[in-house]
Amino acid sequence: MEATETYEFVKSLVRKAELDLDTDTLVNTFKELNWQVSGEFNYMRMDVQKVESDGSRVRLYYKSYDPSGPFQNLPDVSKIQVQLIQDNTVIDELNVRFDG
Repeated sequence: MEATETYEFVKSLVRKAELDLDTDTLVNTFKELNWQVSGEFNYMRMDVQKVESDGSRVRLYYKSYDPSGPFQNLPDVSKIQVQLIQDNTVIDELNVRFDG
């Protein structure tokens, strides 16, 4: 399945973002790739997917938000979900959350 290789590649990008506590490289990489975009695509939110020739697909959803309330200065929270989907069934999934 072609999507498996793509899925592993995307997982490695997500793990690097988690390790570096930085999603800028992740977002910049997806700006260069020819993936289908659903909704917003920016440094705060991104929903993209790549459909392979066999119909399987890889979907990445990313969201970053500021949890700070009044008189607080907390780091942004980043949530990233990567899914490997075949026949509309999620075969594998990675969920990552980090502050940074």
